[in-house]
Amino acid sequence: MQNAPYQDSVDLSLTVVGPTGKGLCPRDRNVVDVSTRMSHVAIPAIFTNEDAVGLRCVDLCFDYFRRDQFNIASYTLGRDIRPLLQSSASVRSAAMAIGALNASRLGNPALLTVAYRSYQHSMQALRQSIDVYDHSSREAVLWTSLLLGVFELLADSSGDAWPKHMLYGVSRILKTTRSVDGPSSLHRAFIEMFSILEANRAIMYGNTTMLADAEWEPSRHLSRGDVAWCPMSEILTLVVCISTWSVGFLEHCERLGEAGGTIGEAVGQYFGLEGIELQTRLNDWYANASQIEITHEQSRPFHFRLAMLYHQALVIYLCGQFEYYSYWNEQPRPVLSRQEASYAVATVLDAVDDIISSRGTPGVLLLFPLRMAALHASSTECREQLSDLLNRIYWQGYVVTHRVLKDVREVWAYMDSTAGVVDIG
Repeated sequence: MQNAPYQDSVDLSLTVVGPTGKGLCPRDRNVVDVSTRMSHVAIPAIFTNEDAVGLRCVDLCFDYFRRDQFNIASYTLGRDIRPLLQSSASVRSAAMAIGALNASRLGNPALLTVAYRSYQHSMQALRQSIDVYDHSSREAVLWTSLLLGVFELLADSSGDAWPKHMLYGVSRILKTTRSVDGPSSLHRAFIEMFSILEANRAIMYGNTTMLADAEWEPSRHLSRGDVAWCPMSEILTLVVCISTWSVGFLEHCERLGEAGGTIGEAVGQYFGLEGIELQTRLNDWYANASQIEITHEQSRPFHFRLAMLYHQALVIYLCGQFEYYSYWNEQPRPVLSRQEASYAVATVLDAVDDIISSRGTPGVLLLFPLRMAALHASSTECREQLSDLLNRIYWQGYVVTHRVLKDVREVWAYMDSTAGVVDIG
C-alpha cells in the first residue's frame, strides 16, 4: 500500500477523506481532511518542545520549507525562527503540525494524530494570544496564523480554511500596525511569504486585499536592494492590481446583467480602456522579463520561471473577464485570439510541468495558472495533461488541489454543455 500523498498520481474524483481511512481509495488512506477535526479519535498528549519526537517534527516542518521554497528566506527559516519557536507555544505547535503531517505521509502514519492534535493546540494558543494581544506578541500571532494557513493548504480539501487565516488573521493584524523601515530578517521573510499567498488568495477567490494599499504593495516589500529588478514582486503587484480591478468590473457586470445590457456606453468604455491599460502593463513587464531571460540565462532572479508563468495566467485572466457578455464585443477591450489562447494554454502546461519536475517551488503556487489554463483547455489532450499536473501537485501534499480540480471539471462541463468539445490543441 502506498503512502499518500507524495506518491503516484490518483484520480482525485475517487478520493473521499475521513479520519479513520474508512471509505478511502485503497492508495489514499493516509490523506485526511482537516475539516474532520478528528474529535472522536483518541489522541495522545501533545509533544512538548523538549520531547525528542516533537523536536523532530519541528525540524521536519522546516525541511518542508527548504524543499518547497515560498521565498528566498525559506531555506534558512528554521534557523531564523528558532527564538520564536522557543518562546511561543502557538508557533511551535503549528510547526509541529506541519512536520508531523508530512512525516505521516512518508511512512509514519502514527504521527497523523500528532499533526491534528498539534494543529488544535496551536489554534487554542492562538486564540489565547489574540485575547491578550499586544505589540510584543505580534510576530508570534502573525507566524502562527501563516503556518496554520500552510497546514490547511496541505490538509483541507475544501479550500475554505486557509483564506480565513490570510484574510481575518494576518491581514487584520498587519492593518493595526504600520509598516516600518528596516524590519528584521524574520519579519521580512514573513511579509514575503504572506504576500505571495495573499495575492493568490485574492485573485483565486475574487476578493479585495490589503496588498492593494500603497503601503503594502508587493513591489515595495519584495524588491531587494541587491537586485536591479525583482520580477516576482512586480508580477505580484500586477496580480493585486488586476484582482482589485476585477472586483469592480464584476460588480459592473452584475448591474449590466440586471439591466439587460443597457448600462451606459461610457461606463463600458471606461472598464474596457482600463483593461487595455492593464494589458499594456503586462506587455511592458514581459518585455523587461524577456530581456532578463536573455542577458542572465545562468543567474535568473529567484522564482523567475514562476513569475513568467503568472504573466501568462494573468493574460488569460484579464482577457477572460470580457468574454461572458456579448455587450463587450462592441467595446474597446483586451482580446485574446483563439491562436493566442491556444499558445497560452500550451505555455502554461509546459511551464508547470517543468517547475514541478525540477522541484523547489511549492505546487500550491501553480494552482492559479492551471485554473486559468483550464478556461481554454477544450481538447481532450489538454484536459488530460492539466488533470495530471493537478494530480502531481496533490501528491506533493497539497490536498487543497482537490478543490481546484472540482472547479475545473465544473468549468469543462459548462463549456461542453454550451459549445461542445472543440479541439484547439
